[in-house]
Amino acid sequence: MQIRIFDHLLNLRSQICSLFTFVLINSSPFSSKEYCIESSDRMVDTSKPRMSTIYLYVPNIIGYIRVLMNCAAFAICYSHKGIFAVLYFVSFVCDGIDGWFARKLNQVSTLGAVLDMVTDRISTACLLVLLSQIYRPVLIFLSLLALDIASHWFQMYSTFLSGKASHKDVKDSSSWLFRAYY
Repeated sequence: MQIRIFDHLLNLRSQICSLFTFVLINSSPFSSKEYCIESSDRMVDTSKPRMSTIYLYVPNIIGYIRVLMNCAAFAICYSHKGIFAVLYFVSFVCDGIDGWFARKLNQVSTLGAVLDMVTDRISTACLLVLLSQIYRPVLIFLSLLALDIASHWFQMYSTFLSGKASHKDVKDSSSWLFRAYY
């Protein structure tokens, strides 16, 4: 049973890596049609910042730190439970902070949105797998894992099908739970 769980996590990881690669390729600074000619006769994209600067946005740097904290936390989860809890909690707090910085500094990017979502899904999946190893019955935690992944996938898919730019655009939703969560 444990081998199948880890096989599913590896499959999920490869799908997330494929999505992340797709976003990076499609976030190319030359994917827009708005260019201007500089005095040196170079074409420069005026519609969005260069890709190299997007990597250094404050919210993205916070996202990188979250990834490192989660890696460290799960590496020591069995041997240092207190440090694991602190690292996981700080990563959780940083999840809200990076979104606030993105809006405050006008540094919202597709890379940041995907990095945030992937970090959330992977850290939740790892936590649920860890809990399924410690507590019984395993089926409860695996069901929560399936619910987490499926609900976010359906939310993103339905939002983009309705023509909205972000899965967090739930202003017109009739569900109070969606409005409170996003």
